[in-house]
Amino acid sequence: MPPETQAPLLRVSALTKRFGGFTALDNVSVEIRPGERFGLIGPNGSGKTTLINCISGAFRTEPGTVTFRDEDITRLQPHMRTRRGIARSFQIPRPFKSMTVSENLMVALDFAAVTDEAASAPQRRDTMMSILTRMGLASKADVSATKLSQVELRKMELARAMATHPKLLISDEAMAGLSSSEVDEVLDLLMSLASQDITIIMIEHIMQAVMRPKSWLTSACRMPTLALSLAINDLDAGYGAVKALRGVTLHVEAGETVALLGTNGNGKSTLMKCVAGLVRPQRGSMSLTIDGMTHDLARLSTEAIVDLGVALVPEGRRLFPKLTVLENLMLGAFRKAARRNIDRNLALAFETFPALKGLQSQLAGTMSGGQQQMLAIARALMSSPRLLLIDEPSVGLSPLLVSQTIAKIGELNQHLGLTVLMAEQNFNQAIRIADRGYIIVHGEIVVAADSVDELRGNDIVKRLYLGGIA
Repeated sequence: MPPETQAPLLRVSALTKRFGGFTALDNVSVEIRPGERFGLIGPNGSGKTTLINCISGAFRTEPGTVTFRDEDITRLQPHMRTRRGIARSFQIPRPFKSMTVSENLMVALDFAAVTDEAASAPQRRDTMMSILTRMGLASKADVSATKLSQVELRKMELARAMATHPKLLISDEAMAGLSSSEVDEVLDLLMSLASQDITIIMIEHIMQAVMRPKSWLTSACRMPTLALSLAINDLDAGYGAVKALRGVTLHVEAGETVALLGTNGNGKSTLMKCVAGLVRPQRGSMSLTIDGMTHDLARLSTEAIVDLGVALVPEGRRLFPKLTVLENLMLGAFRKAARRNIDRNLALAFETFPALKGLQSQLAGTMSGGQQQMLAIARALMSSPRLLLIDEPSVGLSPLLVSQTIAKIGELNQHLGLTVLMAEQNFNQAIRIADRGYIIVHGEIVVAADSVDELRGNDIVKRLYLGGIA
């Protein structure tokens, strides 16, 4: 019977998931029929993995329902859903490091044997070797999982999922970080599994991978929108008798990249520190409104501001030089809300800055300036930010690295929907990605431009940055 004539194997109805004021999924409905191959595409942070977590039971829905094989499984625990026939792989493979490949697989087979008492230990061993052979891992059966390459780890993730005898297999970004030839290997495996009457959902942000098999059904997952507004009014701040900010007023709206331009010593970093809660204003107000709820930043601790979704990439990067790259990244996720999303955010950090993936064990203090700047931004991403404050990202970098860093900040705004307030003295680089901007001189906002064109045409800008050239 063709899939389109059959009743849905999986039905997701009006599913919504929020994390505090952040809406990750909004009224999502999906139907997938037996034998279908379904591709779900979208940029990082758009809700793909959150949807999987709701289907597999890792997250509770609020509201919404999940029905599998005509049974409402909305309130079932994850292990019960697995025994119903739903299996998944994970973005970041996490094998049992003290076990061999075969032992890792036997854990899943022993779990499945609870509902298949007829399967004896020798039979499970035969099944294990059959799965490893299908995955091209038979020669690695007795090898420690820690010795596997990245593509082999991804194959083992799929093998463990297959060991539970699924009716529905959810592959979560199984090709992230792989080379083109390795992507082809994993795609071939998924296609072979689909030919065995296993329904497959493939979660990807690589459009080419999803569209390559012509029989994939595809659905796009867009970035969740978040009502966010930062408003600073008549702000004074300083250090003792030294006043660094005088009557500063500016605003940043959701989805914008706003440039705060000025030469060194004019108050840019002080303003960033005020928003982050590191410097207390002497006068004026700062408020952050998220989904209709306004928070007085002047009254909140730095930790509470981070919990709202504000992350600062400080001038000079301020890394822990005697800690590794991975340890620095983990420190970015020290708050409870961020710890819930460590896997997702770590995958995002490595995808945004692929060079860091191969440097995880390197001490931060031994890295180049460009690598340290990557790490500083990646560490901020680990806190699940909604508003990203970036202070002087070009400092100490070569012109080429400055251009690459600014372009990457633009990608974070465009692809992840992050709102960005960037303090920068490099005018020409900043306006490449800014929607609009402000000029600060001696602690005062002297230009507030509603567009980049307005900035370019301003007489003060011409005098300060363009040598008076009209």
